[in-house]
Amino acid sequence: MDPVVVQADKGQRPWERPGALRRDCEPDRARFLMLLGMLSLVSGFLSFLLLPALVAVALGLAVWVMSSRDSKKMGAGLMDRRGWKRTCIAERWASGGLLLGVSGLVYWGVLALAMLRWH
Repeated sequence: MDPVVVQADKGQRPWERPGALRRDCEPDRARFLMLLGMLSLVSGFLSFLLLPALVAVALGLAVWVMSSRDSKKMGAGLMDRRGWKRTCIAERWASGGLLLGVSGLVYWGVLALAMLRWH
């Protein structure tokens, strides 16, 4: 009997073998997410200027949500796992940018309140 037929009879699928990759899964978006995560982080560092703070919060939140969803899909085998590490890095950068952006917005809020009380 052919070994391939025997494996099919056991219910094993080629993509379930260790290290194998399904060919019908979604491609990873890790490079795109890393780029957006980097932009969020840079905007977060510049968040003491008002506009970059808004960009950092918006991008950081979007990348954080997308990368966490992608990580779950990669864990379930529905997305290409080769981008796992880069997706995790993008998630960290996005959370850093989000945190810095929120800090910048808080800074501007406190500054605006101080200006209103001073007048």
